[in-house]
Amino acid sequence: MENKFDLYDVPAGHEARFLEKVEASERKRRRAVWAAVPVAAAVALGIWFWRPFAPDYFHGVEDSPEAVYLSYLEQVEASYREIAALPESEQADWEGAMRSVTEETIPMIDQLPEEMPAPEKTAVLKAYYGDLLAGVERIKESVENL
Repeated sequence: MENKFDLYDVPAGHEARFLEKVEASERKRRRAVWAAVPVAAAVALGIWFWRPFAPDYFHGVEDSPEAVYLSYLEQVEASYREIAALPESEQADWEGAMRSVTEETIPMIDQLPEEMPAPEKTAVLKAYYGDLLAGVERIKESVENL
């Protein structure tokens, strides 16, 4: 079946109206993006200032990428055990929240370049997994505040 646009000429002014709608949509999208920039900057600034005071989730852990990753896995496992102790009716929601924070398709340790020096890898992993563990802490606080 052929389309009307294939058989007949486009009505007068149709293209202009269409382009006006597209341009209006683009302007609206650009305004939304620019409106989000100050919010994103404020969040980034907050994270920047908060970071020095963040808890050290890897205190006492050997300074190697493997040790940091194993410590992270152990801490996540302990958090899952805490959630497993909840009544079964509450477990699914919190487990889903935990999974959304902690699950990785490819672990960060495997994404770092081989040529990156071990101290740099360790620093990157501590920062990355420290942020994830901070999210896990917020989830655990939410569970405790029920």
